[in-house]
Amino acid sequence: MKLRLQQMQEAIHQTHDCEATLCIGVVEVTPDKNNPNDAIKVYLFEIEGHPTATRCFAWAVQQNERTLLIPAVLQTTSLQNAEQAVRSYQV
Repeated sequence: MKLRLQQMQEAIHQTHDCEATLCIGVVEVTPDKNNPNDAIKVYLFEIEGHPTATRCFAWAVQQNERTLLIPAVLQTTSLQNAEQAVRSYQV
């Protein structure tokens, strides 16, 4: 399934009740170092309207043929990069 940036922006809005205004970067993260073929593209967005955060990470997780999940994790002082965002979601 092909994912559009607008879908990630909508996921951020639904999850955190704020607006994702600009995609400022994309990083590939390999959650399982033993399986590098499972790399995930994690997008970093600038956000407006959230009381504490100014950026949010979002990426796609294919659940099955018809279901695509879009996690949206806020960047915080303790969660600064895409790899940390993916790990925090997997917990």
